[in-house]
Amino acid sequence: MQKDVKHALLSTTVFAGALTLVWSALSSLASEIFSTFLNYNLDSYVDIIVGITMISVALALLAHKNKGDLEKRADYKIIWIHGIAAAFGGDFIVVLILTLASISFIPYSLGFLIGFLFGLGSWISQSIIVALIYKGMFKMTKDVSIMIKAGRLSLFFLGIFMITLGMV
Repeated sequence: MQKDVKHALLSTTVFAGALTLVWSALSSLASEIFSTFLNYNLDSYVDIIVGITMISVALALLAHKNKGDLEKRADYKIIWIHGIAAAFGGDFIVVLILTLASISFIPYSLGFLIGFLFGLGSWISQSIIVALIYKGMFKMTKDVSIMIKAGRLSLFFLGIFMITLGMV
């Protein structure tokens, strides 16, 4: 949990930047060699790896940040890793399908724009939500420890869900 909106938006930008990087690379690659991506045999492995990454980050946060107060400095490496892992979640397929649907009417060299614009839209919407939550939350309470723990546990359980999704 960040101490103010400015730092929360910076964390959001790091997270969304990782998403955008992966999605832009995916769109660019898919627009160049789209037939390779018509085989979905690796989806379950990707889901399991993403789930393990999410659980690892959640456990690290739960183990090392037991205090309920605000962090002095965000761990941007963990935020970056989480962003990259999250990019391979459900939206990965959405970006892939959008790219494959769009390459018939856009030049291959502009294929990266699909992922880039998807990531830009994600960053804008996440930034708006984070700003609104921070503005409202800090007006209501100064004790945010329950939200910090809820966020970490949510990440943990979402990781379990991703692993389960990969195993079915």
